[in-house]
Amino acid sequence: MAASLSRELSQIVVSNEFRKSLIISQGLALFWWLVALWFRGTNLIPVWYDQRVTFTQAPLHLVNPYEIYFVNPPWAALFLLPFALLPLDIAVLLQLALYFAILTAVIYKFKGNQRIVLLALTSFIAFDSALELNIDWLACLGLLVPAMWSGPLLLLKPQTALGVWLSFKTRDLVRAIIVSLVVLLLSLVIWGNWITPLLYYMSSQMQREYNIAPLSLMPVPVSLAIGAVLGWMAFRRRDPVLSILAWLFFVPYIKIYSLLLPLALFSIRYPRIGLLISTVMWLVYGGVLARYFLHF
Repeated sequence: MAASLSRELSQIVVSNEFRKSLIISQGLALFWWLVALWFRGTNLIPVWYDQRVTFTQAPLHLVNPYEIYFVNPPWAALFLLPFALLPLDIAVLLQLALYFAILTAVIYKFKGNQRIVLLALTSFIAFDSALELNIDWLACLGLLVPAMWSGPLLLLKPQTALGVWLSFKTRDLVRAIIVSLVVLLLSLVIWGNWITPLLYYMSSQMQREYNIAPLSLMPVPVSLAIGAVLGWMAFRRRDPVLSILAWLFFVPYIKIYSLLLPLALFSIRYPRIGLLISTVMWLVYGGVLARYFLHF
């Protein structure tokens, strides 16, 4: 599996189209960062709040990341350590560039192309990701590593892409679960009972923040039924794209900026519908934002 994945990624990386798409992704990362920087200067809407109070601060509390408001497993702080040493705006720029580069690689891995990269990274969701950058880039990275090692990355933000496990072969799934359990046990030894404060922070977050998870927008049985049908189809077909999309109907909490990966993957299969979704989101959310500024 690892050897097969290495060959697959090698073929993607040497592709001229992929290289061009990667350059485009970095240009768009810089563009959206500049837009977010301008919005931050206006002080009209919150920009980079999570990065400022959580993701660049947690590495400064490595012994106990839950001394601050932290809703991710504690080993996330290790991955974020380099960014805690940088000015906030530079830390965000580097993470956004990583996010767009990793997402571009994921798109190509799942048979996407330059049009899908452009569709995803010019969407309102990409804009929202730049305004409130989270750590979805780490979860996306879990889609590029060998299946066995995917768990510790996917679990950093499980609502993003943990559903890909539905597409794994039994041997790969067992290995992924074992590695994940080992990491979980080691984390309990190192950080103690971090699960209790994590669950507390998660419950308070879900109560006070806008949640667009299907479980919160439709009757729970309906969401679970849709997820079960899609999940069964994904399992039977060993389809990673459908697996990730099915998973959305099981997670209890998700925000708009975390839908960039699902939009990209959905657009690979249904590009015209993906373009329609992106256009409608710009009309709706972009219109609301424009009205807000006009009436401020």
